[in-house]
Amino acid sequence: MRPSQEQGGALTRLETGLDWYSATLPAGHSQSGSTYDAAMAFLEHQQAEGNTAKEATLLGYRGVLCGKCFIGEREDGILVRSTSAVSTAYYEATYTPDMHVSRLDLQCTVWLTGSVVHFGRIAREAAARHRIEHPKEAKRKISAWDNEDGGYTLYIGSKASAHFCRLYDKGAESEEEYYQGAWRYEVETHNDTATASARYILEHSAQLEAVVAATVRQYYQSRGVTVPWYVTDEYNALRPLLMLESDDARSLKWLAAQVAPTVKRLQARGYLVSVLEALGLEQNS
Repeated sequence: MRPSQEQGGALTRLETGLDWYSATLPAGHSQSGSTYDAAMAFLEHQQAEGNTAKEATLLGYRGVLCGKCFIGEREDGILVRSTSAVSTAYYEATYTPDMHVSRLDLQCTVWLTGSVVHFGRIAREAAARHRIEHPKEAKRKISAWDNEDGGYTLYIGSKASAHFCRLYDKGAESEEEYYQGAWRYEVETHNDTATASARYILEHSAQLEAVVAATVRQYYQSRGVTVPWYVTDEYNALRPLLMLESDDARSLKWLAAQVAPTVKRLQARGYLVSVLEALGLEQNS
């Protein structure tokens, strides 16, 4: 990853990773015990670093909350959740490929030096211009809020969708000295998209930071927003599922329109077995 000097300043620091991680594993799964133990060990480490551990209930799961991390159980399985920068480490400690991931946030946080830049307003103008210039694409919702404390948040897309983006003044949002002058670019994913993204990240775990940086960059740029960093390797944690859904949808539509009528006609004439043989789908006896 390399800094960009676009948008009025030089990038002095870039941090990438996961910012929200919520996943479940069904009861009786072979990894349930080891996942629970790994989560508890992680929370014990969080407690040793000064976070308070306490009993908590979340979405019907009873367990332990320590800092921003939770592990809980109910009759149908276990839930692990984290809601901060520690999510990257919690994911690495507890994730298993059979998990259903209900939410996974990918984030890139940038600090610049030089002229003061309001990334939120620049991005909003760029996204609005992109939407006008590409009328054939789906009309994505664009909304923004100026906060009284000087904060600013931009959303591109719907919160109810499988994935959308959120850009905000991290310094104003956190009120932490560490984040003063920082802006955060996030991509929030849900359910099937989050689950597929988590698996993709696991497959490229040695390049996790690069995967996140490349994915977030491509996601924003496809919506007309230029980000202030470059990447040398073009990973994309979102792409595999999106391409699969698109290809499958087209194939199913073609089958329904072009093949199904012929199959039904042959079936009515008693040729179902012959149809299956012709398609290489012979019925097992």
